[in-house]
Amino acid sequence: MPSRKRKRSTSCSVNVKKSRSQAFLDTLSVDESKVWLDEIIPKGPYEKLVNWRHISSVPTMKELKSATSIGPFNGAYFIEWMQCLIREDLLLVPPAIHTHLENLDDDINIDELAELVSVTPEDGDFFKDWLSCYVTAASAETTTPAYNDTILNHDLKLEFLQPKLNMFCTSNHIRLISVRSHHVVLRCKLKKKLSKFTTKDGGNTASHLCDVKNCLRPEHLIIENMAMNVSRLACPGVILILQNQEPNTPKKIMQIKPCQHGINHRNASGNFLKFSCRKIQVMIEDAAIAVRAILFNRVITTI
Repeated sequence: MPSRKRKRSTSCSVNVKKSRSQAFLDTLSVDESKVWLDEIIPKGPYEKLVNWRHISSVPTMKELKSATSIGPFNGAYFIEWMQCLIREDLLLVPPAIHTHLENLDDDINIDELAELVSVTPEDGDFFKDWLSCYVTAASAETTTPAYNDTILNHDLKLEFLQPKLNMFCTSNHIRLISVRSHHVVLRCKLKKKLSKFTTKDGGNTASHLCDVKNCLRPEHLIIENMAMNVSRLACPGVILILQNQEPNTPKKIMQIKPCQHGINHRNASGNFLKFSCRKIQVMIEDAAIAVRAILFNRVITTI
């Protein structure tokens, strides 16, 4: 039986398991990817900026009460669900609206966040930097930012890239190739060829922990499966329990609650903020109320 001839492949052929953009990235060394990244991100246009939509508090009681729902639990349900049956003289707010943490309607802006002091090593400056995306100032104001794509073709004069680009385009009978900039960031960060990206169930995707498509900050980019990636959209992010201090002094971070994605990530190794969604919810308590709540709990335990 005559043997079949095997098709000869070259290093620049399209990888049938990956997109052309990923196949082209595979032809580059880590050093070449880093040089390219320096071209993609000039020193000037990109800045570390916080997406203001990612720092928010819970709604006011009025907003919560009027909230509708796609399920059986609407805002009115949660108002009832939060109410405690307590003696008014033990706490500073009436039982009818008490939710253990006062000031559910209090908000905190980015400047206030940076001023927070903390009982932990992670203070306000830490969280401002932790939140900050690597984007252009113009794109930070965009309501629906798009992915940053870099178009490469025969006319693009990049000495370090042009030979491989020409060979790749010629071998695959194409004139240009579009590569997503955050894929180049991941190639540099991981220092290895990227796995195939696919939106199919079980497939890997390039995931933004900050949910900002055009962010190019390495700390905000990881590879994870599509289900995990999508589940981050509905995640509330990290919850900071803040305490009011003396007048005209910064609030204090009393407790930090990483999100479930950060807690359950297999590579967290105790650093639960590393893989948490880069969003912050705040809950603010008054120091006097906190003390009275402790006393109240002691009364209950001795009955």
